[in-house]
Amino acid sequence: MNRLAITIAVLIVALCTPAFSSYSDATRINNGAKLLLKEGSDSLFCSYDNDGMVEYSYSVGGESWSSPASVASGQDYPAIAADSTGRRWIIAHEPPDVMGYEHQYLYTGAGWSSMTQLYESQDAIGPASIAGGTSTVAHFIYAAFLVTDTAANPDAYYVVLTKHKLGDQSTVAACTLNIAYAPYEHLGDPAVAVEPYDPDYNRVYVAWEREGLIYCSYCLDGRGSGISSSWTSNVPLSDTNYVSRHPCIGADRDRVVIAWAQGSPPDIYARERLSGTWGNAADLSNSVSDSSDYPTIALGDKAVVAWEEAVSVNDHDIYACIDFDDDGILNIADNATVSSYPHVVLHPDGEDLYLHTFWSEPNWAVGRDKLELN
Repeated sequence: MNRLAITIAVLIVALCTPAFSSYSDATRINNGAKLLLKEGSDSLFCSYDNDGMVEYSYSVGGESWSSPASVASGQDYPAIAADSTGRRWIIAHEPPDVMGYEHQYLYTGAGWSSMTQLYESQDAIGPASIAGGTSTVAHFIYAAFLVTDTAANPDAYYVVLTKHKLGDQSTVAACTLNIAYAPYEHLGDPAVAVEPYDPDYNRVYVAWEREGLIYCSYCLDGRGSGISSSWTSNVPLSDTNYVSRHPCIGADRDRVVIAWAQGSPPDIYARERLSGTWGNAADLSNSVSDSSDYPTIALGDKAVVAWEEAVSVNDHDIYACIDFDDDGILNIADNATVSSYPHVVLHPDGEDLYLHTFWSEPNWAVGRDKLELN
């Protein structure tokens, strides 16, 4: 596929600025998952933004959904995950107050009555990603987000990872994975995923965009209250000749997938890490004139990458690629309207495998789909 290379130096993407129309924003943005399947069950959960109201809903099997319940007011960009007990957690961003401060808050189930302030910054906090640890003994949650802190350094951007445990939602550990300095450097959209490693460790992955390239680093993190200081070096996974953005990441045992939007107009690319080795990048959308953006990942018996495809200014569809086969791309949502920011999970049910998709529709509405894959 021939794509026009863009000089990375001229790309300075504003924090949280979407590439597409902002008509449909309930499930924005792709680094933080909005849809969750409770492991070993038919229970589905979602969280989304209803014009500044963080809402939560659930379903058994995806045929019908409960009426949404309010988790928080005056916040946006929620993301949802579960720890190893099955307890749901939601992280949400609070826009600037009258003093210019932004906040990140963490909520846990039991009526969503428990709220913890994770981070406060005077200037900007980006949308967060959240992932649960895998131990059945130590129940941890990890959160990754982008921060600028004018009190410490007015030009610095930080990729921050925090760690939290059930019963004490306060930050038990935190670390900074990358720093950039504006206006000549740029960071964006960190995403976190956790792969079970052995009885004593999680393998924690964080991906982000820096200067138009997609990077990933990981560590072996123990079951204690600290975060490992031994992270792998930051190696770019995307093509250095093209601008890349909006990474997402998924992890399963011995398998990690990272997807992103690359080029102008962008295509969706993905790389798979199997048994410790990264494969080559694959062009999944392979579009000629349409713009593909905001990929999302589901891993299980299959590997699914879904994304938003701009057919025209007022017509965006949702597509999905199964097992990296670009000859078998599925059109999930073709509604002759702006369908945006998809999120997907795989649901094994006996001998059947279902793909559940959740996305934004105009006027803060959401769309849902359940598709049998075999």
